[in-house]
Amino acid sequence: MPAGVPVGSAARPWSSPRSEATLSTRSLTILVTGGTGFLGPRLVRELLADGHRVRCLIRSRSAERSLRRGLGEVDSERLQTVTGTLNTVESCRALAHGCNAVVHAAAALAGAPAALFLNSVVASRMLATAACDEGVSRFVLISSLAVYGTASLRPGDTVDEHIGLDAH
Repeated sequence: MPAGVPVGSAARPWSSPRSEATLSTRSLTILVTGGTGFLGPRLVRELLADGHRVRCLIRSRSAERSLRRGLGEVDSERLQTVTGTLNTVESCRALAHGCNAVVHAAAALAGAPAALFLNSVVASRMLATAACDEGVSRFVLISSLAVYGTASLRPGDTVDEHIGLDAH
């Protein structure tokens, strides 16, 4: 981390004093879901630049090519991509096997309510269970503002835990 940048600052908003010390002295294997989504490519690039090994769940080879192109100068030798889904506990266990941490940033954003629930809530639960079963020491869940009922908000309104979920 650059000198003068406080821990937990915008440079590493996910850091804490304890995790910063651990991450800076040890290379971890980190599973990233949603690595080809909105936040994922930047997250993958930063983790690789920090010297970590990244296992990234992807849904297609075209998504993998796009991710690798976006890495730029970062050494991608430590990037392992796995094509698959989070639809079974067995596939989630295989993904989490040997990982120190999981950053779960994948979510279904379109489809019927039942499919959204299955591919987001149930899949997240299966991945968290598999991570525990595999001895993963840290699990980070990144959600989305898309779940909140923001259609009726006025400019300047605050989105917090009292806002409620989107009806659709």
